[in-house]
Amino acid sequence: MQIGSAFSRRRLLLSSGAALLGGTAAAAGIGLTPSGAEGPFYPYGDLKPPDHDWDLVNYAGHSNTVGEVIYIEGRVLSAGGRPIANAAVEIWQANAEGNYNHPDDYRADEFQGFGGVTTQTDGRYRFRTIMPGAYGIALFRRTPHIHFKVRSKGHSEFITQMYFTGEALNQQDSQFRGVGDASAKARVQTTLKPAENMERGARAGKFDLIIET
Repeated sequence: MQIGSAFSRRRLLLSSGAALLGGTAAAAGIGLTPSGAEGPFYPYGDLKPPDHDWDLVNYAGHSNTVGEVIYIEGRVLSAGGRPIANAAVEIWQANAEGNYNHPDDYRADEFQGFGGVTTQTDGRYRFRTIMPGAYGIALFRRTPHIHFKVRSKGHSEFITQMYFTGEALNQQDSQFRGVGDASAKARVQTTLKPAENMERGARAGKFDLIIET
């Protein structure tokens, strides 16, 4: 895949984001997690890696994953605060160099890039992954982010993007800027803190997903 082609797909991602973020103003008033763009690199069908569990760092059959290990955990909740059990939560992201594990992008290592879990009875989920890199150039530069997709019985499919508090590129990122007011932006960010009790050198963040019933 040539760089120019991959970059054009990323431009499509940026331009399509505004339409998918249109519902965030309503969400801001009731505390829902604002939605976000799926983008061009979701691994449909056979594009999902054979190993796509909760641990994106330990990729079966590969040993070259590089980057800062982070843990992301939280709960999937209804608008009324009820835990949603047995919800399918998927994440996908760029590696530390800003490349996706997808045939429409170009790669530099063997990072799994995609994972999925099912929530527990209290709505809880957890992932072990790495800090994603930024990518793009000039006006199309994207801040580090992780895509989320949630499917559960009785709820519509929900897609969003999670950002990292304090990232220098957040305010340049067109999709982050389009989320809404400060309250809405706070609900799509996580603050990473040292997590030496979980793994040496790792950080961890909390990210609850509050979706419409």
